[in-house]
Amino acid sequence: MPPNGSDSGDGYWGPNGWVSTGPVRPHEWAGKVHDDAITKAERQAGVQPGQTGVLPGVVRVVATAEGAADASQQINQQSTALANQVGTREPPSVGDSNYLSISHQDLYDMVNTNLNSGQVGDSGKAWNSISNSLVTVSNTLSKASQATESTWTGTAADAARGFHSGVAAWTGSTSESAQLASDTMYNQSVAAQSVQGQVPKPVQYSFTDELKDFLSAPNPVAGMNTINQKLAQQQAAHEQAAHAVASYDQQLGETAGKLPALAPPPTFNPNGGGSTGGGGGAGGAGLGGA
Repeated sequence: MPPNGSDSGDGYWGPNGWVSTGPVRPHEWAGKVHDDAITKAERQAGVQPGQTGVLPGVVRVVATAEGAADASQQINQQSTALANQVGTREPPSVGDSNYLSISHQDLYDMVNTNLNSGQVGDSGKAWNSISNSLVTVSNTLSKASQATESTWTGTAADAARGFHSGVAAWTGSTSESAQLASDTMYNQSVAAQSVQGQVPKPVQYSFTDELKDFLSAPNPVAGMNTINQKLAQQQAAHEQAAHAVASYDQQLGETAGKLPALAPPPTFNPNGGGSTGGGGGAGGAGLGGA
């Protein structure tokens, strides 16, 4: 299967991989895919824009969930296909962090003070813009190279044309790498939004509060029961926060394994056109624990 989103499949396997001679297709930003899927689901459910009331509200909630699930499936299918085409970095090792050893307040701050899901989503949108800009460059170079086939011949012409074709193929492949980065960043922003809603605020209950409850109770047994109930609530909230952050860190590790390994651009070889080097790239980091 040729890379670069080319529907035509035009191209050939060169010494450095697939060289596409067909047009490269641009990609939609995952955020737009998400919004369009929800709009479609609402329309199919008969919900009109601005419609109010209990029943339309319930229908809208169901339609939103269905649309979001459909969008998530589309985005994950695309990112998986792109990862298989362009190659990815090794995922980072998340490790077995003991999140319960971190205070509830610190866990809460990790995902609410030190994490900006909107900024992560904006980065994903920027990568989509880069991807589609590279699509334009790739298609322009391919057309320019093909246009000289009948008017410029000879060894020098073949070498220059081979280089331009190599750059066009590299640019097309890099556009897919950029789109994979975009999809990955979008999924990380969704995970960030999710964990921010899953980590509860810390339950404040100090030793001073325990003394107050004990001394204000009608008897010692009732006082201890009140203290134990509140301590249990505090512990349950801490455990919920630790579990949510641990799951989020695991998700980051999995999505980071889909970040692309970007290859360097081709170099000009006057005897054989363009050639490409190996891949590089950047990985992702999660929320560390003690």
